[in-house]
Amino acid sequence: MSRVSAPRFRALVICGVLAAALASGCGPVTDPAGDTADFARAPAGPTVTSALPSYAHQGDAVVDVRILGAGFDQGSAASWERGGIADPKVRVRSTRFVSSTELVATIDVASDAAIALYDVAVITSTRKKGIGMEMFTVTTAQSIGTLGGNTLARAVNDHGAVVGYSMVGSSQHAFFAGPGAAMDDLGPGQAYDLDAAGGTVVGWTGGEGMVWTRASGGSWTSSRLPDNGVGSRPTAIATTASGILIGGGVNVPAARNKTSGRAALWRGSGADWTLQLYPVPAGFNSAGIEDVNAHGQAVGSASGTYSQAYYWDAYGVETALPSLAGDQTTYANGIDSSGTIIAGQSGSRAVYWKKNAAGQWLVIVLESCGRGIEVNSRGMIVGWGCESQATVWLLNANGTVTRRLLVGLGSNTEEPGVEGINDAEIPQAAGSGKQQGSSTREGVIWNLSGALAQ
Repeated sequence: MSRVSAPRFRALVICGVLAAALASGCGPVTDPAGDTADFARAPAGPTVTSALPSYAHQGDAVVDVRILGAGFDQGSAASWERGGIADPKVRVRSTRFVSSTELVATIDVASDAAIALYDVAVITSTRKKGIGMEMFTVTTAQSIGTLGGNTLARAVNDHGAVVGYSMVGSSQHAFFAGPGAAMDDLGPGQAYDLDAAGGTVVGWTGGEGMVWTRASGGSWTSSRLPDNGVGSRPTAIATTASGILIGGGVNVPAARNKTSGRAALWRGSGADWTLQLYPVPAGFNSAGIEDVNAHGQAVGSASGTYSQAYYWDAYGVETALPSLAGDQTTYANGIDSSGTIIAGQSGSRAVYWKKNAAGQWLVIVLESCGRGIEVNSRGMIVGWGCESQATVWLLNANGTVTRRLLVGLGSNTEEPGVEGINDAEIPQAAGSGKQQGSSTREGVIWNLSGALAQ
């Protein structure tokens, strides 16, 4: 409530008493100087509605950030806060007044600034304060852009090349983006994975498995993967000593004009591919591979009345992966390069499976919600947890798990999502995020070098 001066407050009380006793109401009340009393609230403080850009990276210097809102004046000063206290790791060099609805703050972000969401605060020359809660992010995420609409990066190789899909009008288009380069539009469809060299991309178009191959001049050509005439779904690629290995699923004709999925591997390169189908595990109607490594070890799921996570060794021998107590449904989504760690889900919980010295698979909880999607050779698993946003878990040598959320491109209205991770010296994860004030999700990669250290 606004503060009222003492003489005016006494006059207000007297008026109320007389009105109650005489039921005659009150006219204007004057203060001792003879002025009509004004009981209006004091002017409101400033408001902060957005910051553009809404994110920066550790070590960024001389970044101009537009602060939009209302109630700003000459002499307004901005600060970046966490927990109501200005954070010294985000230093405001200057605040320039543009209008009552816009300021421009020039900031430096320390190399050890916390990877987190920050409040953007403005204090006017009259010491009134407004705060935009979680309007700015210090992040390791880098935008790789969009072809026009919502975009999802699905995989990143060790050189930082990325593939996925982006909306073009009302259609999904597969894309390839080299490190620091613009997206190449591969045409209608979705790209799911790419090889180590970045010259072969797998995915599908209209239910048909596709391979896109890049020529020496940089142009892309596409070819259909062999199947049984009713479509396929390749999801993963591995580079082996003898060529390229692709994992996924193939539709096969079934009874009553229906189809059934079979786990599948393709071997070869270019347009020369051989197809190997695995039997559907007993008791299930279909199966498919979600990931494969260079040894030919694969993981995926079989489905029927429920889904069951499976591991296939290099010879195609299947193993049902155990579930957590009380769960029936399980999913296996990613396998590491050594074939000893699998990321996935048991019931509604994010889990991983680890092979022990006896060759048995043990299921271990990552988090009480969510799903593990991909795992790299350093024991980093990406997926989502109980916040339903991009998460990375590090499996420590002592058996503990370090967990951290991956913050995105500054949006505080929609959380980022993650799909893949590579084995680079500084690991990178791929997914999507949205900038503050934007309605479009962009492709994103995160540098994970410091993501778990804070």
